Amino acid sequence: MPVTKNEARAARPRRYRLLGAGRKGDDVDPFLQFLQQVREIVEANEGRTARLVYRIAELLDTLINDHHLDFASSAEPGCRFGELLYEDPRTGFAVVLLSWGAESSTAIHEHTTWDVFGILSGRLCIRNYTRDAGTEPVLVAEFEARPGDVTYLVPPDQAIHQIANPARDLALSLHVYESNLERTYGDQPEG
Repeated sequence: MPVTKNEARAARPRRYRLLGAGRKGDDVDPFLQFLQQVREIVEANEGRTARLVYRIAELLDTLINDHHLDFASSAEPGCRFGELLYEDPRTGFAVVLLSWGAESSTAIHEHTTWDVFGILSGRLCIRNYTRDAGTEPVLVAEFEARPGDVTYLVPPDQAIHQIANPARDLALSLHVYESNLERTYGDQPEG
């Protein structure tokens, strides 16, 4: 079922604008089209989480690399700020813009939901962990994500992580979560 006019009005972020006309021939807002496509994927999932996450990652890659999206942000140095841009009323997935102030970082933490995210500006250091026999997190991978990069976390195997902005400049990331983390965890998204 398509995103309704009321849902579309609610989905247009206050601080989002499309620069230029998007790809040649586009006659719909790429952000709203993205939301519709994610809804369809989530509704048709049938329990295949890895496949769902991979398909959403492909859509997010297209959204952030083929369209000229601009998200304004007012994050202060050293802090993180999350803005819920959209929460799907039927499937529950949420799209959140995270602003990463200079040299800000999450704690090592774990999600019980999947997360697909892309880097809009700046760079982020992403550290993935596993648990050793004593339940302490052990670093298994570390990489730097730059604008246009898309990555994801799939519980339970890829859910323990830490994200940091090592630079003195603001970084922005766009996240698609399985559910609204404020409702799930009762707090701002950790990343």
